[in-house]
Amino acid sequence: MSRSVLLLVLFSVISAGSAWAATAEPLSYVITIEKIELSKDGGATYATLASGNRSFTIRSTNASGDIISDYTSGARVEDGEYNALRLTMSNSIGISGRVLQNAGLNAGTTFCTGGTTGVACTPSLVTVTVSNALVVTYGLTVPANTTIVDASADIVYIDRSFMASVGSGRQASHRIAFSTSSALVIQADDTIHPAVPQISLAKN
Repeated sequence: MSRSVLLLVLFSVISAGSAWAATAEPLSYVITIEKIELSKDGGATYATLASGNRSFTIRSTNASGDIISDYTSGARVEDGEYNALRLTMSNSIGISGRVLQNAGLNAGTTFCTGGTTGVACTPSLVTVTVSNALVVTYGLTVPANTTIVDASADIVYIDRSFMASVGSGRQASHRIAFSTSSALVIQADDTIHPAVPQISLAKN
């Protein structure tokens, strides 16, 4: 028998980069979730909870982040004890905002996404591929349990500490939110990119 599962996932987006990178909170941070899966055997096999590309925009005006519960609304999985979760998202992340450069030839200059500069510059939404090449070029740290898969253009997160019981009146209830306080990064060479997402789960 299958039961509905309430699953709201908590995303924290942090800057985990080189010491010289300046950061800021973006005006918008756009991620595309592709699939959420659950496992009963520690990640050896997975059952799909929800799938389908769906973009979510997290705006700086929402200090607590956006809740994306409707992605899994009405989702059903087989009864049982689940002990791992796998989340797949696109490695193409949209970002907009302005950040004050603190290093390199243009230290002290405010940069906007889209290429304009100055404290009154107008940011535009740009899409950046968070690839392994970006990680290597700027010495970024890929958070634990997270893998950037260039071949499929994905970021995959696996949480083997996830625990959920489904069936007999029990309902899995977890929460996904987004915190973007340091998610806009500028490097010393004036390259602007999103922070590598750090994903974590919290029970309601």
